[in-house]
Amino acid sequence: MNTSKQVNLMVGLLFLVVLGFGLYFVWEENVREEDATEKQVIDNAERGAFLFARNCRVCHGLTGRGSLENVNLPGLPLNLETNRDPSELNLIQARFADTIECGRVGTLMPPWHISQGGPLNDFQIQQLVTLITGATSDISPPAINNELVSLHAWEEAVEFAEEGDILLTPEGEKLQLIEPLTADGTTIVLNSVIGLAPDTFLRLDKPDVPPEEDEVVRILQVPATTELVSAVLEDDSSILVQNALAFPEGTVIAVEDELMRVVDVPEPQTLAFVRARAALAGSDLALSRIQVERGVDNTKAAYHKPATAVASADTRIVVERSAFDTEASEHAQGTQVFAGPIPPPEGPLTGEAGTPPCGQLAAGGGAAPSGPPAPTPSPGQPERPATAQAVSGEPEPPVNGVLETETRDNFFTNNNFGVALGQTVTIRVTDSGAAPHNLRVAGLDGEFDTSDDFAIAPSPNFLFPGQSGEGIFTLDQEATLVFRCDVHPTLMWGQITVTSQ
Repeated sequence: MNTSKQVNLMVGLLFLVVLGFGLYFVWEENVREEDATEKQVIDNAERGAFLFARNCRVCHGLTGRGSLENVNLPGLPLNLETNRDPSELNLIQARFADTIECGRVGTLMPPWHISQGGPLNDFQIQQLVTLITGATSDISPPAINNELVSLHAWEEAVEFAEEGDILLTPEGEKLQLIEPLTADGTTIVLNSVIGLAPDTFLRLDKPDVPPEEDEVVRILQVPATTELVSAVLEDDSSILVQNALAFPEGTVIAVEDELMRVVDVPEPQTLAFVRARAALAGSDLALSRIQVERGVDNTKAAYHKPATAVASADTRIVVERSAFDTEASEHAQGTQVFAGPIPPPEGPLTGEAGTPPCGQLAAGGGAAPSGPPAPTPSPGQPERPATAQAVSGEPEPPVNGVLETETRDNFFTNNNFGVALGQTVTIRVTDSGAAPHNLRVAGLDGEFDTSDDFAIAPSPNFLFPGQSGEGIFTLDQEATLVFRCDVHPTLMWGQITVTSQ
């Protein structure tokens, strides 16, 4: 090979090397940019999951499926495939951003943006929208599946909720059952009762099911608890506590690892007692210095600092089983006990009292048309909740034998019907909202969920978005009966008047 050919070959090879490096760096830069974009979207979704677990699950549930998860939840289902439709992402994201920012007048959804008095800023609302849709509105969609991003983030939301619901004893141990619980038992024995209160909920872990299927119990009764007002030395024979009246003579009380027996409980004296703890500084407390026997039941007398919890050594609580429409089951010793759900709000509805947020129209989508008062329900019929939509005007008669209404989120479009005595009509209901709904008429007994109810899509078989249902209704007695949606019983309300006129 001559020199000229060698030079040309070397130049060609060098050109290919330079070109290869150039293409590599361009490719790597694009990949790195795309990886960074993907990471940002995923990070946004995970941060949205944390915000959801902290702020939103009271109404929308652990999994974000709202009333589809538990009929007691008033929030719309958010964790839905339709909310991740790639062909509609821009519209879906705008709708959810607006809803979170401004709330929805006539519903329980409040405004969350700081400009409307809420706690969230623009970035946090964007993160919640990313959780719901799997994409961030101001970031060009990366080459990742937004369905997978959203589903991953919803799993993270459940984990954040689980972490937030962990209950600890004063010693830092996880709250748990120390005796097994039968499926019909109402007394639960725990390793601590400090911090528990009646009319709150606990969640009993079922290891083989998702947390949203755990059993929830409502606390009916707990042993008394209080705390030390001043330090206790090893040789003290009395202790000063905030409230001793709950500990009668003979009660064994626990102060950290030491057990004491109450010997005498003098009448409390009201004292102005100032302590370092701001919560009690300067307050008037009913203080008692109770006489105790130290170190009973083979425990050792020890020093205890002020504000240490004092509780009955009896750690049994009385509960109502199957609360929050969950299923009671057996639970083994050592079952972990979590904080239960917080009952969702029942009102007032957004915009009901005051100026509607973000320039929305005043509430009225769920109210019946104005006009003369509607007939008064028959004696014994359920009372309309204060938060429920109004019923007013003349009852609407059937059209071609059909009474028709739509269910939206969360109201009936027609909620005042009139039927002739003995007339047979069809009641047709169409779910035009995004949540499941039904229509249940309380019978003449004036109670819901009894044998004489008339229900279209009786629970748990609710109507879902886009579905319709109908049933045949007739009554041979004059009466004005009320109806509701079982999913939204404090919001969706109406009545049917049966008369011979």
